[in-house]
Amino acid sequence: MVADITRQVRTAYWEAATAQRLQPEVTTALTQARQTLDYARQTEQQRLLAPVEALRFQKNMLEMVRQLEIVDSDLVVAKSRLAALMNLPPSSKFNVVVPSESSLVAPKIVYSLDDLENFSMVKRPEVREEGYLARNSVLETRNIAAGPAAGRFAVCRCEQ
Repeated sequence: MVADITRQVRTAYWEAATAQRLQPEVTTALTQARQTLDYARQTEQQRLLAPVEALRFQKNMLEMVRQLEIVDSDLVVAKSRLAALMNLPPSSKFNVVVPSESSLVAPKIVYSLDDLENFSMVKRPEVREEGYLARNSVLETRNIAAGPAAGRFAVCRCEQ
C-alpha cells in the first residue's frame, strides 16, 4: 500500500515537472499551428492553391492541432494529479522544483556483466520450473510410497 502510494507520487511528481517545463513550448506550438491553419483557410478561399492540396494541408494541420491539444490537456492534468496527491485544492497554483540535470546521477551497478549473465542463467524461468517439477516428483513418490500404509492404519482404526 505504502509502496503503491510512493510510486504514484513519484510518477505524478515527474509528470508535473515535465508538464511545467513543456507547457510554454506546447502552448506556443499550438498557437502557431492554429495560425497556420487560419492562413491555410484564407489561402483556400483566395484560391491560391489547388483545392485538393489546400484541403490536404488543412487536414494535416487539423490533425497536428488535435494532437497538440491532447498533449496540452495531458500536461494540465499532470499538475492537478500531483495536487490531488498532496491534498491541495484543485485550483491551487504551485511550482514544482526540479533538480538540475547535473545533480541527477545514474546509480552505479555493483555487479559486473559476467555476474549479471550468470545470475540470469541461474534464475531463468525454465530452470526454476524444472526444479519445481523435480521437487513435485519426489513428493508424489513419497506420497505414493506412504499412501497404502497410511490407508491401512486408517482402515484399522475404523474397524475397531
